[in-house]
Amino acid sequence: RSWMFGDKLSDIRFGVNLGLPLAQCLLVLTGEGRSSLAASGEEFPGLRTFPDIRLGAAAVLAEKGP
Repeated sequence: RSWMFGDKLSDIRFGVNLGLPLAQCLLVLTGEGRSSLAASGEEFPGLRTFPDIRLGAAAVLAEKGP
């Protein structure tokens, strides 16, 4: 039931190392996110990205349903 939001690949690695599925580790493009995005493809194919944490959280809540 946990999700990881981060703006660096090290944040995504942390979530994966905790045992979260990659689908629950989200990269936001604010902060260092845009510069991290280019390097994410090789290490994390299919990594979900969002312009900011607000839109990422909205997507998570929409998936969870009422």
